[in-house]
Amino acid sequence: MAKQDNEPQTDSRTSSSNRPPVPLDHPIASSDDDLLGWAERAESFAREILSLDTSRGLTAAVVGPWGSGKTSFINLMRPEFEKSDVIMLDFNPWLFNDADDLVTRLLGELATVLGLGADNSARKALRDYANMLSGEIGAVASAASLAWAPRTISQQRETVEEHLWQAGRRIVVVVDDVDRLSVVEVQAIFKCVRLTGAFTNIIYIVAFDRDRTARALADEIRQSENGGRDKHRWGRDYLNKIFQTQLNIPPMAPDSIAQQLRDALEAATSYFSHPDIFEHFVELILTRIVRPLLCNMRDIRRYVLAVAKTRDSLGDSVPFPYLVALEAIRLFLPETYGTLFVAVDGLTTESNADTDTTTTERLLTQVRQVADSYDDSSGPPIVRQFVDILFMGGYRGSPSTEATAAWRNMHVALTPMDRRWILEKYLNWRSPRPVNI
Repeated sequence: MAKQDNEPQTDSRTSSSNRPPVPLDHPIASSDDDLLGWAERAESFAREILSLDTSRGLTAAVVGPWGSGKTSFINLMRPEFEKSDVIMLDFNPWLFNDADDLVTRLLGELATVLGLGADNSARKALRDYANMLSGEIGAVASAASLAWAPRTISQQRETVEEHLWQAGRRIVVVVDDVDRLSVVEVQAIFKCVRLTGAFTNIIYIVAFDRDRTARALADEIRQSENGGRDKHRWGRDYLNKIFQTQLNIPPMAPDSIAQQLRDALEAATSYFSHPDIFEHFVELILTRIVRPLLCNMRDIRRYVLAVAKTRDSLGDSVPFPYLVALEAIRLFLPETYGTLFVAVDGLTTESNADTDTTTTERLLTQVRQVADSYDDSSGPPIVRQFVDILFMGGYRGSPSTEATAAWRNMHVALTPMDRRWILEKYLNWRSPRPVNI
């Protein structure tokens, strides 16, 4: 779409080349990057684990939703482990090919970190135990193979235990990103933990999303004892039996999310260092629309990266308050974002008593379609506030007192045509096809 003469003007911004790179969504590596003050709690949990009796092994869980910071929390535990005479083993379940391969890989890595590479008897004991367990993991062991086995699984386990005891050092096995595996792989990894978790001096620390993992484990059974009506609870109970201690990642407080969001936006755009006529408006949008959509640092970083990249591409042609609101809707409410492409007229047409009935109903339907795309029955009315604040309620809408006051406090007012140009500019840039042309 060609630039229109009535393109709204805003202040220019500092070039992206003059600001530090926007942080990507990587786990923090040390307490120097601990923006949420988790280090003390992480070190305390590590000390708790080390204080427990591990003569029969220990399994610990770090539990939290996707993006809550489980990997970062475990990284903050590492300095405490490094102070003790323990061996750290990061076991990546993504590398195994199938269920039978999992336990073989794990026991092989245990042999390696214990320095048993030159001890053929130790390696053979671990290998033989892995081969015997592969049937347990995959549930495919044949009666013939078991009949010809020279030793029982219990006898072989005792041999492995003896080698682990002679090694004399505790091993912390970190298993992360479990909830990103397929259902079959999740089931396999927890069977492996169950079958090897009681090894002498072996400490498992497993990070996962409880609900996702419980559902994956529940899918393993076709029918629970009560007729299959509560398989999810069966999955949670299964987890509780495996782990002797656990830590739930604390959710970010709303005030913390708000502060981290503002700091990240400032670092990425330098907006708050050079506020323009929209400053109050931006604060209102961040509070009413953006912040309620963010749950953790992953959300914040993903969002801020998107805002920075979009702003670099569009410059000031899309005013900052519209950019931060539209990017939030696009990232976190894709269904609502999809309705915007067919609702430009309804959102930006000025109310007119002379408009015919058919056109009026078409415009009102468009506004309703946007508003109804998000169920706000159990949370803040994010989409309705989006329509209210940025588009004054849309066609024949009644803007709230808060939105009206925000516009009145500015030294410039955007007309419906300005809003239309802004919305089309953004959508045409984001969409592979022109909008309303």
